[in-house]
Amino acid sequence: SPPCRPAPLDKRSPQSLPAMSCTWALNPLALTLLLVVALGAYVWDDMDTTTALADDGQCETTVANGSSCALNALQLRGQIVTGSDDTESSIQARSGGSCKGYGCVSYIPDHSCQCNAKCHHFGDCCSDYEAQCATPGRGQGSCAFYGCVGYVTEHVCQCNDKCKSYGDCCSDYLAQCAATAHGHGTCTSYGCVGYAPENMCQCNDKCLHYGDCCFDYSAVCASQDTSPHTIFGHPSASAQYPAHPGFTLMLVEEFDSPIDLDADPIWTWSDGGLVEGKQRFVQESIKFEDGKMIIEMSSTPPLHAQSCSHAEAAMLLNYSGSSGEIRTKHNMFRYGRYEVRMKAPRVQPSNPYVDGNFIATMFVFRDGKFKHWREIDFEITGDSSGSVSTNVITGENVSKFSEEMDNSKTYNATFNVRADFHTYAFEWLPDRITWFVDGEVIREEKLGDVPIPELPGKIMMNLWMYDNRAMFGGKEISNDRLPMHSEYDWFRFYKWDGDAQYPCADMGDQCLTEDDKYLSSNNPCDGIPQVGTVFGNAPCTAVCYMP
Repeated sequence: SPPCRPAPLDKRSPQSLPAMSCTWALNPLALTLLLVVALGAYVWDDMDTTTALADDGQCETTVANGSSCALNALQLRGQIVTGSDDTESSIQARSGGSCKGYGCVSYIPDHSCQCNAKCHHFGDCCSDYEAQCATPGRGQGSCAFYGCVGYVTEHVCQCNDKCKSYGDCCSDYLAQCAATAHGHGTCTSYGCVGYAPENMCQCNDKCLHYGDCCFDYSAVCASQDTSPHTIFGHPSASAQYPAHPGFTLMLVEEFDSPIDLDADPIWTWSDGGLVEGKQRFVQESIKFEDGKMIIEMSSTPPLHAQSCSHAEAAMLLNYSGSSGEIRTKHNMFRYGRYEVRMKAPRVQPSNPYVDGNFIATMFVFRDGKFKHWREIDFEITGDSSGSVSTNVITGENVSKFSEEMDNSKTYNATFNVRADFHTYAFEWLPDRITWFVDGEVIREEKLGDVPIPELPGKIMMNLWMYDNRAMFGGKEISNDRLPMHSEYDWFRFYKWDGDAQYPCADMGDQCLTEDDKYLSSNNPCDGIPQVGTVFGNAPCTAVCYMP
């Protein structure tokens, strides 16, 4: 015959001991004697309770609050539960309890008094139970009233870490429990920023649509001051610039008038050049005409160029042609939206469909590259009339580019990139990068799929061509006719609202770290010192030439 076992506890039953299920074929007297002996000897421990309740679907056994649920069920049945650590010291430590301190929670064996609806029945209420928990209107249906406890069936809403999954959280769960547990969970702590997937709730203007606003969104963010803020650079006084939720427009260049690249507080020029390229960058190749910035690539030898390049922190020799690279002065641009409206050069002036070799760009690059190579870019190349390359490049302690550093994809535009202006943009956030062409997403990479740069860099735009090997930028290098011109109609930078450090306030340099300043000079005239060494060797220096 099978043994006699207790049936699973039914939490809804008033019985104080588990029912017994037996199938022995005994006479009534013998059965009665056996039941008396079994009931007298049976000890119901916490693990039996938890297991039975789990079988009955009432409590979890795989999470910490399963035990609390079982213990609460025991109290509801009038069973005596004694903690395993009821020494004199532990009893003294638990004395002096109150519902103000405990919260209005279910049965907790370690508490010296209780704060739930059954405590009167068992005579173990805390002295302030009536004032804190039983008085009508004192927060029933809130985590402020219940406390941040495990699942409690008699509560009208819940205050545990599973409530979001089941949709039964009290309205103040995030403020009272999630924020307490994790140190955040409010717009007060997050700031009024764009979508941040790691946040427990959101603080942007889309959260009402998705139903994931932090509880204090309306008070903190919806009523934020929307007065005009400073836009740096050279914006148009009459322009109405587009808004992007979660981002703030901070820098605009309309190129309506020439920028003095020796005196401008934000922009300067590069005296560098690519090792695999044929052109040395010079200031004279950056021109401002007819409301546009034009970078000219020519066969003219680089004027006034010295062998030492500050931008490359190296000696550059044997360049037969010249071109230009405009860049911001400091490594202080990080998370945000970068936009440019530009037209790639024609390989031959009369025909935008002739393919050749060139690379026209807009990108963010951390300078100097020898410690931390970080780059996010758009590169429009001469391979075809619709060739657009996007890249994320990361490296540590390297002196030159290698393919294993690069994560590159090519987008084949349906339009001719050389025939007209188009808008190229990327959004760089801590967990993803998204590239856009004319407002349409063409690529997105998330943290874990590719390394997402985490350090600030400089905004750069340049034009160059590969050497005669034509290993990048287009195979038909023999078709090239110089000079070539890339044209830039405007540039905009929208700062991500979640970045509290970069760029520096007022576009100064006060936020820069020592690492941000490493080998950061762009040319010998920018007044920026070369701080650091190139793998232990002092960098070369050049002399400023002012015509």
